[in-house]
Amino acid sequence: MATALENQNDSKNQNPDEEQTEDAVLVDRFPEALRVSRFTFFAVCVLSLSFVLFCSMPLWHTDIWGHLTYGQLIWETGSIPALEPLVPLSSGVPFIDTAW
Repeated sequence: MATALENQNDSKNQNPDEEQTEDAVLVDRFPEALRVSRFTFFAVCVLSLSFVLFCSMPLWHTDIWGHLTYGQLIWETGSIPALEPLVPLSSGVPFIDTAW
């Protein structure tokens, strides 16, 4: 019986490590069209992080809404208003926009 077991071991590969290394080789199957360079990867990461940073900042503390409303008014009328149109306490006062 010992002889039969030895014959079975002899019929297999003498070095079992070779068989394991052949099975351990990974094949890269990622599509070539979807591969990107490291520069592209880091550029996308930086742009994404800056987008998240700027989206988390509130817009209410700036004067953006006033500028947008004045721009909409100028777009609709086709001219810069002569009197202050938006501030109720300044109605009738000549419009001087120092930002422009």
